[in-house]
Amino acid sequence: MSRRLSWACAAIAACASAATFAACDSGSDGGDAPSGSGGTFSKTTLNKRLAEDYRGTFKALPSGGPKAVPQKTVAIIPLTQLSSTMSDFTREAAAAAQAIGWKSFVIDGKLTTQGFNNAIRQATSQHPDAILLSAINCPPVQQSLLEAKKAGIKIYSVYGDDCETPVWDGSQPVDLPGAARMRADWLASKVGPDGKVAELYLTDDQVAVRFQKLTERALEQVCPACEVARIEWVLSDLGEPLKGKVQTGLLRNPDAKGFVVPFDAAVTFGAGAAIQGSGLKLQIMGGECSGPNLALMRAGAQQHACTGYPFSVFGWSAIDGLNRIFSGEKAVDAGLGVQLVDLEHNMPKKDEPFFGPLTDFREHYKRNWGVD
Repeated sequence: MSRRLSWACAAIAACASAATFAACDSGSDGGDAPSGSGGTFSKTTLNKRLAEDYRGTFKALPSGGPKAVPQKTVAIIPLTQLSSTMSDFTREAAAAAQAIGWKSFVIDGKLTTQGFNNAIRQATSQHPDAILLSAINCPPVQQSLLEAKKAGIKIYSVYGDDCETPVWDGSQPVDLPGAARMRADWLASKVGPDGKVAELYLTDDQVAVRFQKLTERALEQVCPACEVARIEWVLSDLGEPLKGKVQTGLLRNPDAKGFVVPFDAAVTFGAGAAIQGSGLKLQIMGGECSGPNLALMRAGAQQHACTGYPFSVFGWSAIDGLNRIFSGEKAVDAGLGVQLVDLEHNMPKKDEPFFGPLTDFREHYKRNWGVD
């Protein structure tokens, strides 16, 4: 589905929301090019925004907090262990649990609603003190979570949406608006002032849908004459079906200059190979900066940028959040932001996950817990 992104309403929203987006540039200088939809594409404004994006939105990790509560067991349930991002998270969450003196075990969510519910019920049957979810939304698993809570189990979520009637006992906020802005700014810098972006648009995950819409709105604001062509897919397409959908989408949009995915696994499980096989020279924005995708960026193949979320750090912040809950306190925002990454900016060392500026996070949390 191809559509021309509207400008008028977005311009008003952009100017009214200086806390979220850079100030609107109503003037014109040598770097501005007029768009056909009434807005202005400003290289000057865009460059200022990119400088902010490369700095990122990270804050300091929380200082202090309760000492380690002893003798707890945590069940860790990721969306899927096939994702290197999720495996980084589960590995570090297990390491954090060990550091604080707890037991943990991992059950793979296996990428399906049935898999999520089976994993939660299997975990509940083993009577842990807490279930830690990663990238799993509440509504499809509400009943199994309520069964766990009835059994006295605490529920903590990273990168997921709660139910309308809240179920989570705690959660880790994720800076989706910041990442959306960074994705839009980088794409605009590569395809603007009137280029087309092919968007691999996931339709069956509510967080991804919200993230994609935020990205589209941010692109409207920074590049009003840019066009988005959606290539729709569902999670079960990962692999050959996704490759086929991308091939078809690119055949329908041979004039695309950019390409964007909701998360990195979409590149490694189908989209990257399809793009490479198409022969199109696309500027490709990935997802959260997983290890395999950072390697692709270093090689200059299949991906060129990403918006880094430190999922390894999320593993430790989640255990810290649970420790606060067990101590009778509320979980706190761990200050884990997002940062724009490309070959020239913020690339971690080879074979090292993306941590952002938080390289000492393990020792930081150990000191907070009194176990260093």
